Amino acid sequence: SLHPVVSALLPHLEVKVRWWMRGRFAIATRHRVAYLSLFLDSVAKEGALGLLPANTVVPFALAIDSAYLVTYSASDAFRVTAEAGVLVAPRASGGDRIVLDFPFLYSRFAAVETGATVYLGLGLTGSFAGRIVWQLDARFTPIAITDGNGGGGWILEAGGALQVYANEHFGVNLGARVAHGRYPVGVRTHVLPVVDVRIGL
Repeated sequence: SLHPVVSALLPHLEVKVRWWMRGRFAIATRHRVAYLSLFLDSVAKEGALGLLPANTVVPFALAIDSAYLVTYSASDAFRVTAEAGVLVAPRASGGDRIVLDFPFLYSRFAAVETGATVYLGLGLTGSFAGRIVWQLDARFTPIAITDGNGGGGWILEAGGALQVYANEHFGVNLGARVAHGRYPVGVRTHVLPVVDVRIGL
């Protein structure tokens, strides 16, 4: 899978593989690789959407995200998934310090500075009326970037969504996400509405 709009600034590819299934339990892995430097370079500027200083020297950086998932299907209409993952961000030597202490970006780009981050997550998914799917999820990420008081950072991100599918190839996703955590600037909470179109082949 990939997001066609996001790929313009953040080229990426993701694959999910189910390795084992017995009864109501299944084990899978999800793997994602992304090229980060293009996006980081685009936000190193002054003014609107400037998230890094304009003179930032952006290193060559990749993100390699691997998650291990265990799913329990209580029924055909409800399942629970627990995940544990690690995001490694190898980067070329040199370049400036890269810290995007902004909501929904901090935990996803912190590994560029720290080398790697780990996370734990839990998701609930259910369906009703045939083509309507609801989803709740939460993910916790500790981050080894200290704030001004010497404390480490962390992010708890949670969300809920309602996915309505016209058919097996087209659907609309409506929901919201909340990020609460300790950034280098202190503890903050942010809410973001989500509208997404999903196309399957």
